[in-house]
Amino acid sequence: TVYLSLLGDTGIKETAELCFNKAHYMADKLSGIDGVEMLYPKTVYFREFAVKLPIPACEVVEQMAYRGYLAGADLGRFKSEWKNYLLIALTEKRTKEQIDEFCEILAEGLK
Repeated sequence: TVYLSLLGDTGIKETAELCFNKAHYMADKLSGIDGVEMLYPKTVYFREFAVKLPIPACEVVEQMAYRGYLAGADLGRFKSEWKNYLLIALTEKRTKEQIDEFCEILAEGLK
């Protein structure tokens, strides 16, 4: 509540736009990686989206953690048939460079 009150109406709108734009930027970058698919490509999303990976998401989460990244939530924890699904969330705090680096490291790990 304190954070939102400090942002004010304009700040909340700017923060929401940053989250939305960065999530869509990252989703586009990830979609360009061989074997990575948006789980629901035609749906509207704000800052979270799911991707299907060519390997189990738990392996990606582990690989990315080793490199210092919190990759997202392994959806296979909830249903075994979702073992290759990763839920990714972005905030306004991530830079374009960080997103690009994340995608590069992820692509390397999928080879």
